[in-house]
Amino acid sequence: MSPPSVTNNTKESLGRQYAELKTNYNLPNDAKEHQRLNSQHEVLKLQAGGNFMAPLDPKDVHDILDICSGGGQWAIEMAQSFPRASVVGIDISLPSLDPSSPKPPNCKFQQCDVTKPLPFPDASFDFVQMRTVPSIPDRTHVMSEITRILRPGGIIQLVEPYESFSNTLTAGGPKPYKRSPKLIQFDEYLSRLPHVSHSYDPATETKGKSWSIAPELFDLVSSHGGEGNKSYTNVQRKDVVLPVGTWPSDPVQKQIAETMASVQMGVIDGFRAPFIKRGILTLGQFDLLREEVREEVYKGGNGERGWEICFSFNWVWAERT
Repeated sequence: MSPPSVTNNTKESLGRQYAELKTNYNLPNDAKEHQRLNSQHEVLKLQAGGNFMAPLDPKDVHDILDICSGGGQWAIEMAQSFPRASVVGIDISLPSLDPSSPKPPNCKFQQCDVTKPLPFPDASFDFVQMRTVPSIPDRTHVMSEITRILRPGGIIQLVEPYESFSNTLTAGGPKPYKRSPKLIQFDEYLSRLPHVSHSYDPATETKGKSWSIAPELFDLVSSHGGEGNKSYTNVQRKDVVLPVGTWPSDPVQKQIAETMASVQMGVIDGFRAPFIKRGILTLGQFDLLREEVREEVYKGGNGERGWEICFSFNWVWAERT
């Protein structure tokens, strides 16, 4: 893995690299974080059965945009799947690409603050994805921009994770199943970061502070444009559930779970500097919580079976009117 492609907008904190720009994004933007995102991408794609849910005809897809492209793997794979299309990935930092595996010529990445107007003309794209960006809970601006740059008949795809939950691998999202206590505690600390402004608690289905925007995606797309002038039609959704830890007996699910355990611990490690910098936890408190979460994820904390931890990702896609 090469060093990050761009360093002039980054700063170092507690051994990790973060965006220097004023942004809600609190996770690092270094090569380690991009590798974590790419690992998450691989298992999410495997469980979902591909990189997109909507039926796409290659002859109708000429321009694809990946908003907040992270490690860049989705954009690269879409460029490989649609060799006649132009694929653009945008983010506050460029991805850390492996020089031994060149990206396709029809794929490019550019720096962009997606909370500002997007640097593309109206009706520029046939397919726009925005995936796993809970740091932007207020989607009013970005939804308007996505709608503006999508061509009529173009596809929007939004993907966001719910908070973790336990004791089920069935689809349908995190209903009031039992949750592991240390991950609940981590989520509570996460909710103290300034970007968490929306209010929904998926564990209890009551109003309350939550970092997850997943429960809001369907209504966000369905209602955009207002009554009598809806921007999207044929709005659909599906929950994709990923196990976390070592508990599944099925070999494929066990492999996914072990990858997601590493991904989950990578998330926690990434929030180390923001938690300490903002006074949410001391270094000692953080290290203790990390080990307690690791105990739940890998060894279980609820008797012999342990916590059967899962993450559910809400996929919503629709057609531009």
